[in-house]
Amino acid sequence: KLNIKPLFYPPVFTLQYEILDFVKSIYSGLMTSNDRKIIRPKQLDVYIPNKYLGIELNGAFWHSEDRERHLEKYKLCLNKNIRLMQFWDLEWINKQSICKSMISNALGLSKPIPARKCKIVEVDNNIYKIFMEKNHIQGFVGALHSYGLEYNGELVAVIGIGRSRYNQNFDYEII
Repeated sequence: KLNIKPLFYPPVFTLQYEILDFVKSIYSGLMTSNDRKIIRPKQLDVYIPNKYLGIELNGAFWHSEDRERHLEKYKLCLNKNIRLMQFWDLEWINKQSICKSMISNALGLSKPIPARKCKIVEVDNNIYKIFMEKNHIQGFVGALHSYGLEYNGELVAVIGIGRSRYNQNFDYEII
């Protein structure tokens, strides 16, 4: 097994500070970074105590072999009523606008859209694909049926329904 660090990766700590800078740019409340007191002995990259929100950036190169550490941090946070958001470095690099939107929403800074004022519509597969690539952290996965919510004529949410991929006890699943 070769242990070669790819040249194109920015250091993870640089990306962690990008996240911290982003949070500081949209939220003026108390926050800590690289805190080892909250979920001892583990560290939280960013913690916002008033929102009970932790944010972690996991480096794919450094964290890919020990998957249990992420679940362990999640459980430690859960025991303290802390919501832990975990992003992979490649998600932050390649889908930063989605990550920022998710963080803004978790901080309560997004404007809610009243569901009762939305219209349910069937969505063309191409539109569904474009919407998912633009708005979902995991991107597009094909679906048999796709529907959306329109608000003031704008598509604001989609759902895909397809054959069950992982549990054959069910006919369909939400993709």
